[in-house]
Amino acid sequence: SFLVFLALVTEFVLSILSIMGDDPTASLTEVPDHVGSMVLDKNGDIITSAGDLSGSGNIAAIIFNMLKDIHPILAAGSASGKQVPFKRLSVVFESFQYVVTVSGDEVFVVKRSVR
Repeated sequence: SFLVFLALVTEFVLSILSIMGDDPTASLTEVPDHVGSMVLDKNGDIITSAGDLSGSGNIAAIIFNMLKDIHPILAAGSASGKQVPFKRLSVVFESFQYVVTVSGDEVFVVKRSVR
């Protein structure tokens, strides 16, 4: 249900914030149910990757393009026409999910198994 999903996303975000510390790229593998992770730069190029997402240039390109496609949606989502802040993008499949968040000029992608 939606409440279970919301609880899982909240747990995920809190776990990322608690383990990121001073080096946000170092501990993505410690995220609960981690299967793979990658960090992209502001151009969509892979900075680092691990697990199932090691060297996954195709996945990086798809996710980066999805983020670019979200820009007009964020602008249209506000009554004032100003772009609303982006928090995260989740792409959920039956057995795994991609959770994407942006911080500064970096895009953090974690592939997690679904419980």
